[in-house]
Amino acid sequence: MKSYLDQRGFLPEGVHNKDWRWTESLVLDEWRKTLIERAKEFCQQEFQVFQDIETELYLAGSFFSDKTHPQDIEILLHLPNDISNYNHYKKLASINTLHDKIEDDLNLDVWITTPSNTRKDFRKFFQYIGEKSAQAKDLNAKDKRGIVRIMKWHHA
Repeated sequence: MKSYLDQRGFLPEGVHNKDWRWTESLVLDEWRKTLIERAKEFCQQEFQVFQDIETELYLAGSFFSDKTHPQDIEILLHLPNDISNYNHYKKLASINTLHDKIEDDLNLDVWITTPSNTRKDFRKFFQYIGEKSAQAKDLNAKDKRGIVRIMKWHHA
């Protein structure tokens, strides 16, 4: 995995277009294997209702770093357009309501965004190193790191 990381121990800045198979190359131990399998399964099952519309799936966080035991994986399903389909809205509301339970039970920090339900662009937000990682590595929290856009995410 180290060959994918920069000298700071993060994916290089930017959005890296990859597929699920590539994420398997980051599996160094059983915990990382569990995390990525949970993420893939969750996305394929819980986001299935969104397969008929344009979506973008992003993964981020310490899983994509040299951290020895990442706590979770950040998952962002970005819907470029607002939704009007009741089933889409119902799933969006369900995942937002169950956010903390999903994180506690599966170690997945899951977000769904549409243009009208967020004031911040999580695709940019997840590219910041953040306070915890910055303190641990003596970096600036506003320094950038990479995130992964999973291409063809519903066709594993």
